[in-house]
Amino acid sequence: MFSREKLSWYRPIKIFRKSRKPFFKSQLVEKYRTLPFERVFEADSFKDLKAALRQQWGKKTLRGGPEKWVKRLMAIGTRGFKDDCTFRMQHLWDARNLIVHARGIADRIYPKKYAKLKLKPGERVRVAATLFRWWLDGLKDFIEPTDQFFSRYGSGLLRTYQRQLEIRGLLHTSL
Repeated sequence: MFSREKLSWYRPIKIFRKSRKPFFKSQLVEKYRTLPFERVFEADSFKDLKAALRQQWGKKTLRGGPEKWVKRLMAIGTRGFKDDCTFRMQHLWDARNLIVHARGIADRIYPKKYAKLKLKPGERVRVAATLFRWWLDGLKDFIEPTDQFFSRYGSGLLRTYQRQLEIRGLLHTSL
């Protein structure tokens, strides 16, 4: 059956799910912050459960490419994206998709969407060093605010969670 050690993880997870942090009030996160019951009992530690929650949230929430990523991240409170960050990342995403799925050959939509490249349908997409640097700058403009948001949020959540456990007398040294 279930060992006492594994069942002791259920209570902290229940408390964790009742967190009232603004991030968890977001519909985006609320929808994906639960794990299947079996996964809770399979985990070796709380750290594993946190990683599984993050992975599940990332897979389900951050679908759809850079334009949707930035919209969703802004909806949960991330700030500081530069104006052209989304365009640069979407350009990289679209070029990547052509390179991977169409052997680098431009379809009818790509030249229309990125007219400055003066590319015609059926021509090969070329990536120059300047274009690559431009994409990297766009990625940096995305990664830095996103990282800052989750770094600030994560440390506050852990302190809140630990305080809740201490108040309820559930804090174990293994956490």
